[in-house]
Amino acid sequence: MIDFKYHVVSLIAVFLAIALGIIIGTTALNGGIVNNLQSNVSELRADKRDLENRVNGLNTQIENNSEFDAAVAGQLVEGTLTGQNFVVITVGSSVTAELRDPVIQMLQTAGASNTGSISLTDAYSDPEQADQLLNYASNDPPPGISLPESSNAGEVTGALLAAMLVAPQGGTAQPAASIQTVLSGLGGLGVLNVDSTDLTPASNFVIVTSGAAPSPAGDRNDAVLALAMALDEAGGRVVIAGDLDSAGKDGLIAASNADAAASSSISTVNTAPTASGQVNVAWALIAEGNGTSGRYGALAEDEPIAPTP
Repeated sequence: MIDFKYHVVSLIAVFLAIALGIIIGTTALNGGIVNNLQSNVSELRADKRDLENRVNGLNTQIENNSEFDAAVAGQLVEGTLTGQNFVVITVGSSVTAELRDPVIQMLQTAGASNTGSISLTDAYSDPEQADQLLNYASNDPPPGISLPESSNAGEVTGALLAAMLVAPQGGTAQPAASIQTVLSGLGGLGVLNVDSTDLTPASNFVIVTSGAAPSPAGDRNDAVLALAMALDEAGGRVVIAGDLDSAGKDGLIAASNADAAASSSISTVNTAPTASGQVNVAWALIAEGNGTSGRYGALAEDEPIAPTP
């Protein structure tokens, strides 16, 4: 008869063998996994270095292209707007002088005269200010001004500003005193500032914007677009110029491009921070004078270059 102790010893031996096999097998397997992981890490590091080199190379190309654009931009627009004048209107607190001023300088290089600059504050498009704005704009406008019969503050105020700012072709502009009265009144409401020492009516208008509109973005963009449309209907050439963010969600350029009436009569440029974008602003104004509106910039739906004069 086999002793019970023999069974116990046999079972212990079996379990020891199994445990030893697991340890040996795991050690061998782990060695392969570790080597494989180390190989993958090395490959990923190499790919990362390759991507970094490619990004650095592309950034260098972009810088070189930007420098080239800046070098030739003046030659591309020189004399194309001789005899023309323009007013620049900035929208909201996000627009900086670094965005606005190069646009002004490019139009001046093209031969146009800057007859004034206005900045619309965020209060201009604030729905909570709409009643106050509507009351001011519709109450006793200057003589000869016909405003739309509307309860929309953006439409009425836009029409009033357009009547003051657009130089009518073959007609007489509003007296300087009337212009000063209207702008001072709106300034007193805190909805705009006159940034130039003087302002006289013009035929061309560049509305400069940056980023997304504050909430509620839809209402705010509609108020500014009403002004842009009023300037166009009064005979002005209108281009909305901004950065790529303004062509994205809740941006003014995006709102204009999405509006059938606006997109058919107003041009947009979403590369205004660049020299090539500033050239597009000048060429887009010329195209507007020829009855052509478009969207120009860096998005897939855009034309990269405005019609060449």
